[in-house]
Amino acid sequence: MLSVTIPYRLGVASRVVAAVCGSYAVAACAAILLALGLPMDRLDAAITGSLTAVILMPFVAISCFWVRSAARAWAMMIGLSALLGVLAMTMGWQP
Repeated sequence: MLSVTIPYRLGVASRVVAAVCGSYAVAACAAILLALGLPMDRLDAAITGSLTAVILMPFVAISCFWVRSAARAWAMMIGLSALLGVLAMTMGWQP
């Protein structure tokens, strides 16, 4: 019988939280960045950014389970959302 330890369970739980919260943050920042940066009508850019973020979200969430540790998953989510947020702020977004 396979014994599942508490640190293993905490690691999986941490990855799940990173996947849920991090993928939302990355998708939101990507939608904002695309809405500001796409060279089209304002409404069309917002819709395109939102739809692209919805498609991006599961891939970002799954990537939390591709990396070796929960710490790397958190670092990836924080780094990617910070990068997209800073890029959006340089384009004029004010949170």
